[in-house]
Amino acid sequence: MLLWENIVSAVYVMEKRLKVPSLTSEEKELELYKLNSIAEIVYYVYHFLFWHKTSEKLVEQYNMWRSKGRTFQVKNKMSKLEEQSMISNFNNLMEQRVGKDTIDFILKSTSIEAVQTVVGKFRRSTRIRKLKAYLLVDMLYHCLDESVAGTPEQKYLDYLSVRDRKKRDFGNLDQEKISLLGGVIDHADLMFSRTRDGFFLFYNGQIKFEEFLVAIIEDLIGLRDEQNDTELEPISILEQF
Repeated sequence: MLLWENIVSAVYVMEKRLKVPSLTSEEKELELYKLNSIAEIVYYVYHFLFWHKTSEKLVEQYNMWRSKGRTFQVKNKMSKLEEQSMISNFNNLMEQRVGKDTIDFILKSTSIEAVQTVVGKFRRSTRIRKLKAYLLVDMLYHCLDESVAGTPEQKYLDYLSVRDRKKRDFGNLDQEKISLLGGVIDHADLMFSRTRDGFFLFYNGQIKFEEFLVAIIEDLIGLRDEQNDTELEPISILEQF
C-alpha cells in the first residue's frame, strides 16, 4: 500500500470511529486529535513540491506516485514495470520523510500523548516547523517592506494575491499560498499557538493587525530558541514595532 493510500484508509477508519454513538468525550477528543495530526501529514505531502527543490524528474515522479500511474502521462513512454518501479521508489522516499509506520502508529495510539510523540518524530524528520516558519518570515517581510505601498494589513492582502502579471488569475487570491499559511493555523502545534490565536482574534476584530504580526514574531522567536536556529532571525523585525 502506498503512503497516500494508507493515509486515506486511516482517515476513513477514524471518521467511522467518530460516528460510533457510544464514544465517550475522551475517546472523541483522541480521534479528533488523530485526525488533526494526519491533516498535518497530508499538508506536508500535498505541498511536497513546494517544500523541496524541484526538477522535471521529481515533478514527474510525484505526479506519477499520486495518480498511481493511472491518470498521469509522462513525456517518455514507459513500460508498466518502469512505472511501478518509479512509483515504488518515490513512495520509499516519502516514507523516509514521513516515517514508514507513522500513520499506523497514530491510528493505534491510545492517548494524545502517544500521538504527540509520533507527530514529534514526523516534525523532526520533515523539518515541517522550519518550513512553516520560513513561510511566516516571508509574509512578515512583505507586510513590513517600506518599498511596498500601503499599510501592513493592505500589504498582507497583497501578499495573499497572485502577483505574477503573466498569470490569468493575477490579482485574485493565491489559493496555494492561502493553503500553505492555513496549515500553520489549522494544525494542533503549540509552537504556533500565538499565531493561531492571533489570527482568530484579528479576524474577529478583537486585536489590531499589528498585534497579530507581533504574535507571529513571538512564535518565531520561540521556535528559534527551541531549535537553536540562527537562520530564523525575527528579532530585527520585532524592533520595527
